[in-house]
Amino acid sequence: MSASTKVTVKGLEETLRELRKIEPEYVKDFRKKARLYAADGVKAAKEEFDHARTGWSGDAPLSNMPASSLVGGRDIVWNTARARRGIKFKLGGPRKSARKHRTYRMFSIVQADPAGAIYDMAGK
Repeated sequence: MSASTKVTVKGLEETLRELRKIEPEYVKDFRKKARLYAADGVKAAKEEFDHARTGWSGDAPLSNMPASSLVGGRDIVWNTARARRGIKFKLGGPRKSARKHRTYRMFSIVQADPAGAIYDMAGK
């Protein structure tokens, strides 16, 4: 499950920086509303891991994914609850020095669990 948008807003980073100086309460409210607007996307992403709803049962969602495996020196263990908890909402993007002239990202929905990320990307 992957979704992306192609909306580009010019000057967002500079505008937010100036607003923090002038109206910090407005920026705080903006951050709260952004989290509310993204809540449906986070909920939909978490539902992708709700296998009880789809009738799937088993130890691992992929046929060749053992219950525990070593990937890149890390022990990757499938756990549905941990995969659901691994879906996080992140407001803002990396620091300007880390982006290297790429655009500013307003928010992201990320999968922090390694087994969940493997499952998420398996069919793509």
